[in-house]
Amino acid sequence: MRISLIPAALSLALALTGIAGQAQARDALYHHTLKSGARGLPARILVLTPDVLIYEITAGGIVEKLPRRSADAVERFRKSLRRFGDSHTVPVEILPMPDLEPGEQEQVEDFVAQFMVVSSAVRAAQDGGAAWAHRITRFDYSVGFGLAFLKERSGAEAVLLSTGSALSESGGRTTVNLLGTVLGLALSGGGYASYRNDDRADLSLALVDLDTGDILWTRTDVRSPRVLDDDTANYEYVRDTIQGYFRNAVPAGGARRPTPP
Repeated sequence: MRISLIPAALSLALALTGIAGQAQARDALYHHTLKSGARGLPARILVLTPDVLIYEITAGGIVEKLPRRSADAVERFRKSLRRFGDSHTVPVEILPMPDLEPGEQEQVEDFVAQFMVVSSAVRAAQDGGAAWAHRITRFDYSVGFGLAFLKERSGAEAVLLSTGSALSESGGRTTVNLLGTVLGLALSGGGYASYRNDDRADLSLALVDLDTGDILWTRTDVRSPRVLDDDTANYEYVRDTIQGYFRNAVPAGGARRPTPP
């Protein structure tokens, strides 16, 4: 994949910043054409393979990628998405992914990589306050290009993307942080000293239009890495987030619901 290093670096940067160890959910965003009713919700979608990268920070502050945990998290997401697809009650049809030629697979990987770049800009806008409020109020972010061949081959209108990055602290790092807290208490005469927890996971789910690359809906969360390591926690996250999309997607007089499959 030609640009895989870009989202990997962005994922790591996002994991190293923000409020470590604290759950945080940003508001879900809907494309302004959905909110106005100019575009209906997609009735048929594809589910792309999740993209998850997990890192560990050592006692010495070295950040290392954990390939096995990353692969396990990807498979866990796949199982959760498959389970949701088999038992869902939301008005959408999840279509099987067609077989891809190597060149087509590369296009899909580039599409996911570009989404991760744009998604980081979306998070920055959400956290940017009044200066960026207009970009959130009239949300119109796009991946920049679509995957029309997938629409032609499958009949789907949009793809569901799930991405994540996590930074976990090693056992030695935990000990160092605890000792730092104790030392801080001692030096301050018993006053407040915060405990720094480096464990966090940044997660995104999104629906992207296959024709245009428009991000129709997206939501990002900061959670404990447990959501990537535990089957139940992962499924509950997937289920609640996707059901929330349908529950909140149609304000009064807003976008049209799709015809149930």
